[in-house]
Amino acid sequence: MSGADAFDYDFDVDRIVRFIKDTGARKILMQLADGLKQYSVRLSEIIEERTGCTCIVSADPCYGFCDVAEDEADRLDVDAIVHIGHSSPRTQFRKPVLFIEAYSRLDVSRVIRKSVEALKKHGYTKVGLCASVQHLRELPKAEEILRKSGVEVYVGEDPSGMLSRGQVIGCNVSTALSVKDLVDCFIVVSGGNFHGLGVALYTGVRVFVADPYREEVRDLSGLVRRTLAVRWYAISKLRDAGRVGIVVGLKTGQAFMEQALKLKKRLEEKSKKVYLFALREVVPEALVAFKDIEVFVIAACPRIPIDDYSSFHVPVLNVREAYMCLENYMGKYYDFK
Repeated sequence: MSGADAFDYDFDVDRIVRFIKDTGARKILMQLADGLKQYSVRLSEIIEERTGCTCIVSADPCYGFCDVAEDEADRLDVDAIVHIGHSSPRTQFRKPVLFIEAYSRLDVSRVIRKSVEALKKHGYTKVGLCASVQHLRELPKAEEILRKSGVEVYVGEDPSGMLSRGQVIGCNVSTALSVKDLVDCFIVVSGGNFHGLGVALYTGVRVFVADPYREEVRDLSGLVRRTLAVRWYAISKLRDAGRVGIVVGLKTGQAFMEQALKLKKRLEEKSKKVYLFALREVVPEALVAFKDIEVFVIAACPRIPIDDYSSFHVPVLNVREAYMCLENYMGKYYDFK
């Protein structure tokens, strides 16, 4: 790779350079989403060559805009943070932070045309269209292809204004929720099933993932059924548990202490023994030592219990699911408020 234009993603290097010069930063911390870390060495070389600053690459996992490495930046005494692969949460940070979305350069045309075939097979004519942040620039093209194929396309807006039109993230599918009553199904443009599964779980509408990396269209119906079966099982185990651990996240955007204390009180009213734990990286191996705990509730990223469930030694739930148990809720998973 000879320069920034050779990357598979648009890292907007000119914008990074301007940010560093405007802030006068001499040392920066660069965070990248895990799928983008492979580009970090060359990217840091380019940034250092063009700015003269020292670039430290965070090798820790980076899961979203809730995961800005403020504490690490303080410890390393850097002047600014460049956070790559997620959109901005529009919140204030202790140091200057630049968010670079890192849009994919992949053309989604072929996989969207394949998705039209899947829609016709099932007789769907009204479709909600969403994408992970890397593919947002391709949404207008995807809309055009679908409409020319005779499909009614709905692209939702986030009422809070935090997310871009049609954007979904793991814990926020508000753009999809805004149009769910208008559509037969959703097409989610993304690599992997992470974003599509979130849309399916929280809307209750059938989801097809249009994966531009593999150029394949996946119906998530089977995955959703399996996931829901596990979620209801975990909820039932909390109902029977005597000793419950609540894990409070320590990441800047995942430290839900107030939620944890409120939930602790509610669970204790049900005669349960409740213990509080704090973790920065909520990983299964960190909880294995606590053998007296029958169920853990994760007061951090709500997707951890859903996506990593099989790796934990005991059932794990998120806070929303814990309240489903407390309120003896037996309705549709996506309808619980």
